[in-house]
Order: sequence, then C-alpha cells, then structure tokens
Amino acid sequence: MERARRAGFVDGRHYTEWLPELDELRSQKRDEEALPLLLRCILATEREADVWNDLVEPDEAHMWFPAPAYYERVAVICRRRKDYVAEIEIIDRWEERATSDRAKASVMGRRLSERKARAIDLMNSR
Repeated sequence: MERARRAGFVDGRHYTEWLPELDELRSQKRDEEALPLLLRCILATEREADVWNDLVEPDEAHMWFPAPAYYERVAVICRRRKDYVAEIEIIDRWEERATSDRAKASVMGRRLSERKARAIDLMNSR
C-alpha cells in the first residue's frame, strides 16, 4: 500500500493534497500556473493506478484507473483556450487508461465522454 501511495506523490505531497491550491488557482483563473501542476498530478494518478494494478490481480470489477477529475480540469482549461484538439487528447488519455466498464460508467467517466463529444462538435464547426 505504501508503494502505491508514494507513487501518487507530486513535489513531496500526494496528488490529493494539491486540491486546495488547484481550487484557488481555478477560482482566480490562473490557468497558466494550474496546468503544469495538473499535468504532474495526472502523471501521479497514472503511476498510482499502475502500482495498484501490479499489486493486485485486477479484473474488470477491480481494475484501478487514474483519478478523472484532474483530466477534467485540464480539459476545462483547453476548452477556455478553444484548444479542442488538446481537450480531446487529454480525455483520450484518460479513456486509454480507464478501460473498465466501471470507469466508463462512473459519473466522471460519462462527463468526460460527453465533454469529448462536445469538443469534437466544436472542433468540426470551426
């Protein structure tokens, strides 16, 4: 368990501990500062999920997947910039790692899927 937790660290803190700072940056619309930290948090969520999946014998019902909220926050920044390609790419990145039906059916999984469809529509309407 400790190995998985350590895999989720960003700059000496678990990625979940960065939420207050990320919330503050979001409320102040400081996207340029938030984006690099969000991307590091995404890497940490991916590392942590990989370690958990290595530690346990995952099956469809118990497969670990990266925390989707960080991907969504990056997608929001991309949408604000009208960078639909980057928005689609970050959602694709999550979908590639969250392959279980449980992940796709989660509230955040459905939100990301809907966001991706809208980003594709926006990109194609340019």
